[in-house]
Amino acid sequence: MFNPYHFNALAKEVKDEFTFFIDEISALFRDNIDWWVTPIASRDTFGYFFFQEVCYALYAREIIKEDLPTEIVCCSRGLGKVIKSLIPLGIQVKISITELWKTRIDKNECVKSLIMGQRQIKMVGSIVYGLFEAFKKHQAAKKTHNLKLTFNSEGGEWIIDEFVFPYSFNDGNFESRHYVNFTDLIKADWVYLPTFIDIHDFTKTYRLMRQNDPPFIIREDFLRFYDYIWSIGHIFRIVTFKRKSVTFRAIDISSIWNEHLFENIDGRINALLNYRLPKRLKECSIEIQGIIDWFENQIVDKAQNMGFRRAYPSVPIFGYEVPYFSEYGMHLQPTKMEDAAGIIPDVVGVIGKEAEEYVKYYNKGLKTCVVPALGYQHLWDVLDDDADKREYVVFALPLVTNKAFEILNIAQETIKISDKEIMCLIKFHPSSDREEIFEYLDSKNIKERFYYHEGDLSSALRNACVFVSSSSSVVLESLSKGIPVIIVGSLTELTHNPAISSVPDDMLKICYTAEDLLKNILFYKTVSEERRARFVYHGQKLHEKYFEKTDKISINRFRECLMSLANP
Repeated sequence: MFNPYHFNALAKEVKDEFTFFIDEISALFRDNIDWWVTPIASRDTFGYFFFQEVCYALYAREIIKEDLPTEIVCCSRGLGKVIKSLIPLGIQVKISITELWKTRIDKNECVKSLIMGQRQIKMVGSIVYGLFEAFKKHQAAKKTHNLKLTFNSEGGEWIIDEFVFPYSFNDGNFESRHYVNFTDLIKADWVYLPTFIDIHDFTKTYRLMRQNDPPFIIREDFLRFYDYIWSIGHIFRIVTFKRKSVTFRAIDISSIWNEHLFENIDGRINALLNYRLPKRLKECSIEIQGIIDWFENQIVDKAQNMGFRRAYPSVPIFGYEVPYFSEYGMHLQPTKMEDAAGIIPDVVGVIGKEAEEYVKYYNKGLKTCVVPALGYQHLWDVLDDDADKREYVVFALPLVTNKAFEILNIAQETIKISDKEIMCLIKFHPSSDREEIFEYLDSKNIKERFYYHEGDLSSALRNACVFVSSSSSVVLESLSKGIPVIIVGSLTELTHNPAISSVPDDMLKICYTAEDLLKNILFYKTVSEERRARFVYHGQKLHEKYFEKTDKISINRFRECLMSLANP
């Protein structure tokens, strides 16, 4: 009975009301960092499911009114309680709990209820994992402390919020995946503040970081034992946010609220340690000119920004935002309340003119600046225009494993029902768990049905007739190259349709079934040269709107914006 079109339409209808609802509650806790690192306050629909579960409850109410089912499958006990409260008295409906995507991927899996204590077990496991990771980082910092490369603490430097991957160091030199050549293009005293992605050998990574120029701030060099204790204390402090009753659209969602209040504790411990770091830097008399925040308005951003605001109230924060466009990407659109709470940057830099309107959706007064798309300069490379080579269907797998499984599952079904050969090229996310993905492919006996691409996105697109993925920045990259896109819609969750109004209908499709996907793949494999030329034309227009080229003009604009913040 689940209709993804109706469900997504409902989510689109309520997203603004939901944002204002969260803002009203946030006004009560605007100065409380413990509130801002909760999944509820984050409004993040990519990493958390609070908004989605609220939408499930609203959707369930509609279904129950129209045609009462005999069984309802949902993804959490909290949601199950809400749905049970919506069922008329005296009517028996079975409520089953499972990870919803498994009902799509593993069709033969028996749907079972979660044990009563599983949520508590997950919370304890999350805390233990967070402490284990913190301990590993602390030990790595201690082992490598004698290699410390000091930075200029007197004149003041600009801090760059930077991601560190296992492949980030080439011959000992750090190579930024996102701020490509940035420190060479804009000369200043820079220092990196790392966020780790898929790093397991912290000793090796810290050794490389300490020998790098520009230097890195090693968080563990400054944090104290009390900071760890205080961060763990978050699990006790958030009890004050529990509610006996929370009503949204005349539905009591308190059981969903209270469940999500205790989600992702390890991520919150990490965010709160980032919040404590500026205080310790200040105590060490380290002067800072400004901060460049890789801004996605996630809990780690909120915590870090609030920490710097309190320790360094006069130091400006510049947010560099990436082009993730979604109808439900509300957290990428800061609100006035978040601005008033001091958890977002002074200025948000967007890498394309069209992004300004999207980012300012909830706060028209938000200061923005168009900056060069430093990590997307490959988009100016010219694709091979040999039509005979456009034979591959490129499946780009997202970072989230269950989303990747959904795409692979529908790809498998599509190949099965096709009487024509379809050459499928798999493009992994740089940080995806390939071992887990290959295990899944082996379990389905379909590993040999695909080709696997190890290069970058541009090389994957060279021979593509169509690009298949879920919503992410790679969708916009493909479209800007004139390569049509098929979004694999979820049959159980929100489908993050890119909010790009200027894309022609025949260039971007959303498919929920293998039959629909096959029809569109065959359409794109046989499009005329005239239509393909039109795709390229519209791609160039998108390119101009959403990606700012790195040149003298854009670099000078970026530099002037930073300098004006540092010297108002």
